[in-house]
Amino acid sequence: MKNNVLRQLIINYIFVILLIVLSMLLFMGVIDFANHVLAGNLVKDKYNAQMVVDRDFDIDLLSEIASVNGGIYFVSEELQVEHLRGIDPFKTRTFDTQSWTKFLTESQKGGVPYNINVSYSNLKRGWVIVVFPTSLRIEFGIVRNLNYVSVDREAVWSAIAAASIALILFISLSVFLLSKFTSYQFIRPLKTLKSAVSQIKEGHYDHRVEMSASKEFTDVAELFNQMAAQVESKQQKLISSEQHRQQLILDISHDLRNPLSVILGCSSLLKSPELTSEQSFKYASMIENHGLRAKDLIDQLFDLSRLQSVDFRLSLTEVEVFEWLRKRIATQIGVFEQGGYDYQVLISEERLIKSVDVFWLERVIFNLLDNTMRHNHPPLTIMIESYQDENAWVICISDDGIGVDPEMLEGIFDRYVSPSGGSGLGLAIAKKAVEAHGGSIRCINREKQGCTFEIRLP
Repeated sequence: MKNNVLRQLIINYIFVILLIVLSMLLFMGVIDFANHVLAGNLVKDKYNAQMVVDRDFDIDLLSEIASVNGGIYFVSEELQVEHLRGIDPFKTRTFDTQSWTKFLTESQKGGVPYNINVSYSNLKRGWVIVVFPTSLRIEFGIVRNLNYVSVDREAVWSAIAAASIALILFISLSVFLLSKFTSYQFIRPLKTLKSAVSQIKEGHYDHRVEMSASKEFTDVAELFNQMAAQVESKQQKLISSEQHRQQLILDISHDLRNPLSVILGCSSLLKSPELTSEQSFKYASMIENHGLRAKDLIDQLFDLSRLQSVDFRLSLTEVEVFEWLRKRIATQIGVFEQGGYDYQVLISEERLIKSVDVFWLERVIFNLLDNTMRHNHPPLTIMIESYQDENAWVICISDDGIGVDPEMLEGIFDRYVSPSGGSGLGLAIAKKAVEAHGGSIRCINREKQGCTFEIRLP
């Protein structure tokens, strides 16, 4: 990969250099063409010093030159300067031999912002100077004498060849080093990304890319990290789902072992021809009761599995919660009275609207009431209280029964933790359902006797 990138960068840089050279040649050609087009059409070409000399300093000619922003000077052989007409850019009125020679020499050099033309007048015994300001001038070129051969020709050509070779070597070395450096800037982050992809491929989904590079590469690295996080999250969900599936199978096999043993035993006994009708009814009732118990265990296990699933979502509905709770408790009054339990209901008369999943919240309330009645015997008073404080909607289900062993309070909502040795799934389901609503649930032993299950929902 490194050699391929380096080779491509070298090709790209050579192409850019060639393009620059071609552009410069084209520019020089355009400028040369423009010079040929303009030649003879500029004022500096229409009016020159020789024309002034030939027309013997004609006043009309001088005025015409001045009208097109030109200037005319006369320099005598004594090197005295007379400004005849037009612009006066030089200001000097006398030369010495050295300054006059310097003026004549530099007037023909490039970089002077004036077009200066000089011609000698035999009649006036002096020099005429015509000056025009330069609008814009780009000067470059190579000069070669085709009429005579210089003795320095071979030395000059050798110097030019040596300079050209040195320039080519310098450009080649610069292109190579620049390509090398640029390719490193590309290859280093690409290798980092390649290594990260290999890590993900091998199952290391927690791997993340850290690099110091240009913004484009860091943006790609950030997107890669986001993708890796999503892959890791999905993988964890898959692992969690598989663990829940395996746990569900273990739970079903564990909880169904006893009911199935009873059902199978009673079924075997029912085959005996010596059984009385009373014995047959007894065994049939045992089969029915343990069958219902097995069904209840399976239902609870599946409900708990649903709540623990990563894909579980509540079906929220806006409800006037105090009125809804009153109606749910009203359905249990007959159960309380039939079981011989006293009850007290203290539910706020306020109007409070909440978004809740009524199915799962009803399941929480009924599980807690069922748990209270299963673990206590009459006489027993069940108290249901509900109100709103500053932070939450509160539901309290209390009793004056035997309470909970303090050593079991911490794990009371875990599966298979039950004071009476039951499955404990009802309280586990209640806790998961409350937490799915963003709330909390706890069990508190009361000061005198009994306990309180407190639910707080936001």
